[in-house]
Amino acid sequence: MAQLLREYVPLRIEAHREGQFSDQLATTRKRSAELQDRMWAEAVAASAERPSPITASFIASLNETFGLEATRIAAKRNHVPGAVWLLLLCVAGCGLWLVSYQAGTSGRHSILERFVFPILIAIVVAIITDIDTPRAGLISLDERPLLELNETLRGSSTPTTP
Repeated sequence: MAQLLREYVPLRIEAHREGQFSDQLATTRKRSAELQDRMWAEAVAASAERPSPITASFIASLNETFGLEATRIAAKRNHVPGAVWLLLLCVAGCGLWLVSYQAGTSGRHSILERFVFPILIAIVVAIITDIDTPRAGLISLDERPLLELNETLRGSSTPTTP
């Protein structure tokens, strides 16, 4: 089982780094699914051989690990739809136009209308864009736990089975 985990974790790191529609991601996901099947078969066999709370806990942890992979893949695939982007840009543009029009007709130009409102609109659009791309930007998914686990598994040479 430890060897399977040593093979599985680097695949998860690679999948995290790959582009959403790359051929490499499809290959990585296929290999990952094969390893999941093998790990699951070994865990079920160990549970049937020696049923105990420890093996039950291990199977639950393994199941959660596989669920986290599905969550990461869903996060990679789910994006703000194009229609929402168009609506956001139209609303922002109309808001900026209305503020500018009002400022022009009234003859007064405050710092709020000239600088603060457009900057706030730009910040909101930038944050939404950043959240929409979880692998890059200021707000991103952290792969350090996977990297640390990979280092731990590579350093561990003692065979462990559930």
